[in-house]
Parts: sequence; structure tokens; C-alpha cells
Amino acid sequence: MVPGTVGIFRELIFLNREKQKWCNMIIWPILFILCNWTLGYMTYRAPVDLLPIIASTSVTVSLWLKNPYFTKILSVPVSIAFIVYNIYVHSYIGIFNEGLSLLSLMIFYIKEIKYDRRKKLK
Repeated sequence: MVPGTVGIFRELIFLNREKQKWCNMIIWPILFILCNWTLGYMTYRAPVDLLPIIASTSVTVSLWLKNPYFTKILSVPVSIAFIVYNIYVHSYIGIFNEGLSLLSLMIFYIKEIKYDRRKKLK
């Protein structure tokens, strides 16, 4: 729940980076990473609890860089980390959600491979 809560605010800020100058300040990713780690520390019970915090840190960095391809590459280990955590906490909806994310990423990569092949043939 911790990464999800921080993630909502992160996405709201990051979505407005082009529209609002104050949303484009470097303080935002730093603040969101610190929030994740602080809240994660406060709810820490076992080493597996680090998985969503590390994954959220990776997502924050990848989204801040504004490179969709890099974001998708980093999303694979992030989704895997969340799946492992969701299995551990028996969150079946979380497992399903991350499974859909991985499926979406696979479809993207398949399309990219097909597009690259078509491009090379022309």
C-alpha cells in the first residue's frame, strides 16, 4: 500500500511536468524516493518488504527520465519484484495486476521486434 499511495501523488506531479514548471523540479523524484523509503522503514517487518520500495524507487527514476523505452525496460524487473512480493503477502489481485503489466510489456516488445524487422526489409 505504501508504494501505491506515494505512486498516486508521483504520477499526478509527473503528468504535469510539461504544463507546470514547478512539477519539473528535481526535488520531486528525490522527495518521492525519500517518502517511499521512510514509509517503508516505518512498516518494515521482513527483508521481503524491501521489494516494493526498491521497485517504486526504480519506477520513480525511470518515469522522471521521460524515456518511454527505458521506462518499459525497467518495468520488467519492477513487475517481477511486485509479483514476488504479492505472492509472499498472498495478494492475488496484485499478482493478477502485475501479470497484466508483464503481458502488456511482452506485447510491446513483440510489436517492436516486428516493426524493426519490417523497417529493415524496406
